[in-house]
Amino acid sequence: MVKAVTAPFALLGAAFGGGEELAFLEYGPGSQAVDAAGVAKLQTLAKALKGRPGLRLDVAGRVDPAVDREGLAKRALAGLVRGQKFDELLRAHEAPASADEVTVAPAEYGKYLKLAYAAEWVNRPRPAVKGEKKEPTQGEMEGYLLSGIQVTEEDLRVLANARSQVAKEWLVGNGGIAPERIFILAPKLNAEGIKDGGRPSRVEFSLK
Repeated sequence: MVKAVTAPFALLGAAFGGGEELAFLEYGPGSQAVDAAGVAKLQTLAKALKGRPGLRLDVAGRVDPAVDREGLAKRALAGLVRGQKFDELLRAHEAPASADEVTVAPAEYGKYLKLAYAAEWVNRPRPAVKGEKKEPTQGEMEGYLLSGIQVTEEDLRVLANARSQVAKEWLVGNGGIAPERIFILAPKLNAEGIKDGGRPSRVEFSLK
């Protein structure tokens, strides 16, 4: 089955480079951003599609629930920390358009993490502390905040679809491929059936 799916890409790879690995594009945990290796693969795929104008491409996003749940939770934690700096900038009338545009430097992280931790106490009980009261460590604060972040199946579905959309937009916008040649399929919300050695956090391509 794997060879049947990847054989067309092996043929393209022989002509344009990339081989069977052109059949998928990997993403980091909880991420929809394409890294440098992914960009190189998309460049090769776009070149191959231009060289074979009769081909169309199906794109199916996939998530690995265990890995991507954790990744999404960590992204949400980073958002809580950025939100504290954004609120501070807002009070100083120096805020950007949204909290997503805020950058928290490593030297600032502890300060805003502590503020996020303190803010969460308003909504949830404080964690039990045995013995003498002490200042929580960075790991304890992160763990407490992460324990309150719920990643749903719908969140995973949105991520898988976003991965497909990002790949299509790159091929259309950067690769110059006509949008009607690229079709987004229903996402896959599991890590089953991966036999090519790649990570399940990916999009999978098929040619027709």
